[in-house]
Amino acid sequence: MKRWFALALGLAVAAIGVALFLSRTPLDKSRQTVEPVWPSVTVDSVREISIAAPAGRYVLTREDKVWYVRPGEASLPAKAKADPFKVAALLDLLSLNKPIRALPSAERRDDAALGLDRPRIRISVTLESKDQALSVVELSLGRAVPSGEGLYAVNSMNPGTVFLLAKAWERQLDHQSEYFCDTRIFSAPEDKISRLRSLGAAGPDWEVARKDGGFVFLLPEAAKDKPVAESEVKLLIHNLTGLRARLLPDGTRTVGDPWLRYELWSGGAVPEFLEIFGQEPLPGMILARSSWQPGPVALDRDVLDQLAKSGFDLEGRKVLSLDTGKVQFFRIVLGGQLLNMEKTQDGWMDSATGKALRGIDMALWRLSDVKFEAAAVPALPPSADEAMTCEARDKSGTSLVLLRFYTDIGLSPGLCWLRVEGSPLCYPVSAQLFKDLQGLFPLKK
Repeated sequence: MKRWFALALGLAVAAIGVALFLSRTPLDKSRQTVEPVWPSVTVDSVREISIAAPAGRYVLTREDKVWYVRPGEASLPAKAKADPFKVAALLDLLSLNKPIRALPSAERRDDAALGLDRPRIRISVTLESKDQALSVVELSLGRAVPSGEGLYAVNSMNPGTVFLLAKAWERQLDHQSEYFCDTRIFSAPEDKISRLRSLGAAGPDWEVARKDGGFVFLLPEAAKDKPVAESEVKLLIHNLTGLRARLLPDGTRTVGDPWLRYELWSGGAVPEFLEIFGQEPLPGMILARSSWQPGPVALDRDVLDQLAKSGFDLEGRKVLSLDTGKVQFFRIVLGGQLLNMEKTQDGWMDSATGKALRGIDMALWRLSDVKFEAAAVPALPPSADEAMTCEARDKSGTSLVLLRFYTDIGLSPGLCWLRVEGSPLCYPVSAQLFKDLQGLFPLKK
């Protein structure tokens, strides 16, 4: 009896096990649920992107590692370099911005209701595999979801499944073709520029290069190794590297020689260049050509004021070097009159009368910062007349600097000559400093 009971119990347990196994094993593999698939795109695999959007139609193509845009507009070249930063953002969108979710069949409506019968945006992505085989993925974006959650979209890998995409897709894709064009004149960033040359119709005007944390002249030969006004050359480099062009259609030609050319080095042996011509391809614009752009481009005429710089404009035009903190005594001689000043704990005073004097520190600072306004000369002209002498001394009485001002009817209005004792040159400077120094002291004028 017990044997029959044990046998029956064993058979029952076995039957239950078989039933559980069968319940977990699909009887028909064709009835298994397949998860919706969104195309997997890697940045390096994308060869071409074709976009048709309300704002425009364009094609982005990769050749080696460089991206180009084919705008398909008569006002633009047939092929232009694409902005690498905007292309990178688009590739990130395709590779990283996955759908919010797939639309359940219960929410599925006909294509017309979802805007997919006539998609607002169509994207065709050509992918290249490791063996260089090409495949194409089609994406279509329809209307926005009424709730504002995203956009309806379909893809060629799952033609029957509707996905919801973030609105960022539309913002990233709905642009005119010109949006993706690289309009830079120079590709190098301003902090990488190590050398700069300006050339006119007759040849090189000037050339500067980085040295010891600043810039010095290489040309002209007379200014070789002289320091350059750092603020001026940095501003010029900033303006050059920040230039943006208006692209022109194929067939645009330059005529004659450029009236201005800039060459910029950023580490390599061959410089990038910009050439500016006298032609006006569009109202208010001038024709230009650069090594970065495949064809001629247009620049705003207003940029000429920022770019047309002479070597004189870039000179470090300070006439003298004076540490005003070391000045203890200051003397002015004007028209046979003498004024000696001394710095005390309470400020500056007239050494002869003990009278307090104001504005002397400012006067000394202005003297230390004076700049010449035209080319210096080795000798004064006969028409120059000595007008005033200034001397600064330290606490031991040692002369720090001796300056002589000269008036000259032959100079342009508003200028006078300044000569620093020990210097072989005479400098034309603003006469305002001379006049202001006169006004600081009770001297006859």
